[in-house]
Amino acid sequence: LEDFWSNAEHPLASLYRLVMARHYGPHPRTQVLPTGAEGVEGGCVGLSQSASRVPYCSSASAANCDLVRLIRRSLPPAWQPLSFTPLPVNKGLRPKPHRDSANVGEPLCVSLGPFTGGLMRQTLGQEALVFERDVRFLPPWTWGSMDGTCVHSCTPHFGQRVSLHSRVRLAPLARQSLLCCRGPW
Repeated sequence: LEDFWSNAEHPLASLYRLVMARHYGPHPRTQVLPTGAEGVEGGCVGLSQSASRVPYCSSASAANCDLVRLIRRSLPPAWQPLSFTPLPVNKGLRPKPHRDSANVGEPLCVSLGPFTGGLMRQTLGQEALVFERDVRFLPPWTWGSMDGTCVHSCTPHFGQRVSLHSRVRLAPLARQSLLCCRGPW
């Protein structure tokens, strides 16, 4: 497993190495950080909004453009032509149960790296009354679609884990704002 993530030319392995090589700083989304979480890094590429819902856009730097190109290459063919933003990047995050309140579209997500555990779980609908029936697990190491407005979190994990999320099917206002970013998103 370690050899694959460290050396393989597979798009997901290349994406993992690129994310691990960058420093993102402390994770900015306190609503997803468990109490006492240390060493968790995170950032957002593309159009996003602050906690007070003010839109902002990351720079279209070479590093961000490389990340977007690698993400697009790693997506299943049907999703490669889609426009997407924002692109949250998480390193070492085991998110506490939460709902995304600022999604612009349907999220695609993937968990990468040499880890065990760390499955993304999501309620099916707004309330999970029976765990076995009302919660689904997204497999690691493959892009999948989820509903971020439903409660979701991650199981405990051991090893290096990064996760990426993207939003697709942008609303017209978001698409117009995205043009101002001048990025490849």
